[in-house]
Amino acid sequence: MQRVSLVGHGDRFDALVSLFQYTDVELQVWNHDKRKKSALPKGVKVVELNELAKTPLIFFSLPIAEVREVARRLGDVVTGRHAIVHLSRNLERDTLKTVSQILREETPTHRFGFLTGPMRLSDVGNGLPGSGVCASTFPEIHEVVESALVSQMFRLYKSDDIVGAELAAAYCRVIAMACGVASELHLGHSIMATLFSRGLAEMGRFVVHKHGRERTTFGLAGSGNLFMDIGDSGSDDFQLGAEVMRLNSLDRKKISKSYGSRGDDLLELVESLGALREDKKLALHILEVCHLIVSGEMLPSDALLHLMTLPTLVD
Repeated sequence: MQRVSLVGHGDRFDALVSLFQYTDVELQVWNHDKRKKSALPKGVKVVELNELAKTPLIFFSLPIAEVREVARRLGDVVTGRHAIVHLSRNLERDTLKTVSQILREETPTHRFGFLTGPMRLSDVGNGLPGSGVCASTFPEIHEVVESALVSQMFRLYKSDDIVGAELAAAYCRVIAMACGVASELHLGHSIMATLFSRGLAEMGRFVVHKHGRERTTFGLAGSGNLFMDIGDSGSDDFQLGAEVMRLNSLDRKKISKSYGSRGDDLLELVESLGALREDKKLALHILEVCHLIVSGEMLPSDALLHLMTLPTLVD
């Protein structure tokens, strides 16, 4: 039986645990922070850090603020033979480094993967199927993840563009916030469709600028995540945008109380990406209005009017 270790907490972590219920693996969890506990199914073993040295495959899912410190601790026990697959849809504040870049700096192994896509906890936790993409430059990572995770309830795709996948998955969160703002203005499906399609185009420009492939934005890491983020009641990022619009301001204390680290993560991501506003060739207009809202330079109610009056772009 294949042994798999998990490190982390949060919705993505819980969704992954739910998916493993349909597979034949020996699952163990290292709880790096005893203050944060996830409800684990029967049979999942909680272990100490040194036990991870015996597990070739480790899944890693943490808020970006915790990634570097926990990766450094993980680096004390892993070696070059280990494979680490993360699920974090964020970039490091200020540096804009991806989680795989941080893991490369803090651990001895260089064999990384990124698992992302439409696998919402509310679906997979209720026995509904999901899918995802494993992005890695190492074919053996695709193989071990497929062996560990694929079942009749989960379909896996693969990509070798880990840079593009990480960037697209993070940028989706910015577009989801903008869609949340638009949803509270009740402007209809046409505007939502415009934000979705032009958001993907903007995402593609950002991904290429950061050395990923444009086509990755139209796969599960980009369009798949974005469709999930803005569908039904929407992701936390979408809901945060809607709440900001209801208040017509950004109350950081209220956001932090309502959304916890997920809300703080999104605001910091928008702030960090804000420096790219100055690059007019990129034309990151949706990012621009989100940054203007977060920085307090624009009222949320003015954001869509600003977008509608920008110069015409080529579609």
